Amino acid sequence: MTVSLIDGVDGEGEQVCLFDFLSRTLSGRGEILSYKIQEHEDFSGFPQLGGGKSISYCEAGREVHPYYAKADSHMREVELIALPQATFLPNSHSVMASGSYLYSKSLDLSIPRSDLIDHISMMEPSIRTDPRSGSWFDDSDLKCSDDVVLPICGPGFPNYGHFLYDGLPLAVLLRVNGYLDGRVKLVGRGLADWQKEILSRLGLVESYLEITEPRKFRYIIASSMLWGHVPYPTRLIRPVFDLIRATVSRGKCSASKARVFITRGTNARRGISNISELASLLKSHGFVTVNPYDVSLSNMIDIMSSARIVVGEGGAGMANVGFCDPGAYVLELQPSNFIDAWTRNTCRIMGLNWSVYLARDDASVGQYEIDLSTFSSSLDQFLGLATQ
Repeated sequence: MTVSLIDGVDGEGEQVCLFDFLSRTLSGRGEILSYKIQEHEDFSGFPQLGGGKSISYCEAGREVHPYYAKADSHMREVELIALPQATFLPNSHSVMASGSYLYSKSLDLSIPRSDLIDHISMMEPSIRTDPRSGSWFDDSDLKCSDDVVLPICGPGFPNYGHFLYDGLPLAVLLRVNGYLDGRVKLVGRGLADWQKEILSRLGLVESYLEITEPRKFRYIIASSMLWGHVPYPTRLIRPVFDLIRATVSRGKCSASKARVFITRGTNARRGISNISELASLLKSHGFVTVNPYDVSLSNMIDIMSSARIVVGEGGAGMANVGFCDPGAYVLELQPSNFIDAWTRNTCRIMGLNWSVYLARDDASVGQYEIDLSTFSSSLDQFLGLATQ
């Protein structure tokens, strides 16, 4: 059996409201249904608590990439598709529609399109019937569960940022509107402790169905958020952060941490080679260094909810700026050859003031060094902006 990719489906229900879409799905009519949530692309008319005060810093020998001169990027719409008799592949967190079509918006789109099917085949050994030819099993042989499920995340499932952004917003939307009462379940592979804590704080643990092998469901509600929501977030991320934050009261961790430095640590695959020296410099300016991987979720929320000025290495840990109060200032550190603006886009939605410091990096990947003299001067300018 061969497998193909589909980018989307023109089905019924595009003009109906979200609740009609869900009602039709739960009624089991058996057809493909789709619904699109329109997103406000233009933020110019919104009240601004942050996002309007930013500076781009760059070390000698580099120029600020023109990408950062562009307007903030957000999804123009979020597509939801209810796929009948669809199969969820837990190792890759991919969705296969009936007829052996992979829904491309549930896939890792950082991988070349021509390699996607082979990539998933390697991650899902149980679906391959002939490794040499790349043939897959026939999904029609799978017994179909009567459940209607929503994937908790796409292929970014193990990543902290992707987990918060790529599936949880829709899960929260269904929960607050009463659909996770058994009518719809969340689906995914085994959870890490930090993922269990996030779901517990959102009241989603009881609705989670853990699977270890491909399973077919009456309907899988897939969406375009399963991969692309991190780089191009929508306002749907706000309830996720607000509801999680509401479960944590401010305590002793936040008392003296108005200035926070978020680090990836010394063993990060991509990170700052002179991180110890940089942390010492920031400490002299009153910053407390925090590695999200060494701090419990509740303590991290406690710290970030009181942080007024944040400096951080670009990466999944910067998702924690979503727990800051509107109006906080964020300085993101990036190598000049790694252009990634998802933190900027998040700050815009959350009402935070984002700036970037681009370090010179002559290597293609991996470690990069911060010029401490240049950074010190840039930090003074940033703090002047943040404390005026």
